Amino acid sequence: MDNEIGTARYQNDFAMMQRTKLFTAKEVSAIYLATSYVQKPKDGEKAQVIHIPKEDLEAYGVSTAKGDHKDWSAEMSKIALNLTGFSVLNPSDDPRKVGAKAVFYEVEVDRDNGMTIELNNDFAPKFLWLKEGGFTRMHLLEISELKSQYSRALYPMIKTFVFRSKDVGWSGELIEIDHLRKLLGIPDKKYKLFANFRDRILDRAIAEINDKTKLKITYEPKKKSGARGYTHVLIYAEEDSKKYI
Repeated sequence: MDNEIGTARYQNDFAMMQRTKLFTAKEVSAIYLATSYVQKPKDGEKAQVIHIPKEDLEAYGVSTAKGDHKDWSAEMSKIALNLTGFSVLNPSDDPRKVGAKAVFYEVEVDRDNGMTIELNNDFAPKFLWLKEGGFTRMHLLEISELKSQYSRALYPMIKTFVFRSKDVGWSGELIEIDHLRKLLGIPDKKYKLFANFRDRILDRAIAEINDKTKLKITYEPKKKSGARGYTHVLIYAEEDSKKYI
């Protein structure tokens, strides 16, 4: 096994946005629901307001009609804060200049009426690219079949890698294990050993995704040069368009 780990390169801006911000499964579903409602911007329109109906939020596990209002409010507040904190750096050839852009300007959630999101239209082309490719529709249909919170968190990331490969080619994605643990929402003190993380979390999530969606995922654990234990996983995935779900 090759122990040398190269630098992972991001081939697509939207995939990079996902990787530079850690989202919960509910937040990922909210983003893809928003993508399914995005429209082509009008000339000079800097932002657009997207409304996600209450029924969609409940169907895809973002919100629930059950439970205490206080608990619901606390959870939705975290989602709204994380989505409005979703920003990416502006690329610049001048090392003296740096900047960042917010993807969502404002997020409001009403338990009776749904979610309203104000989208920065600078990012509308990326969202439209996914929407017009049918990616968000497939994502939502398949993610609704996944029961494990870890499967729901892993699925959209892998789906983005596979979708991206149609344009730029893809030979696997190298992911740091610590980053993957955070992405899946694993507490710092749980499953510290890779063998435990693999057996209790990763393998089970991949097995459910392989069983219930059109994705077929495999992976190889990797070690950074000089490391005693595994530090990364190299993930491979492909989509079986003929598989019936």
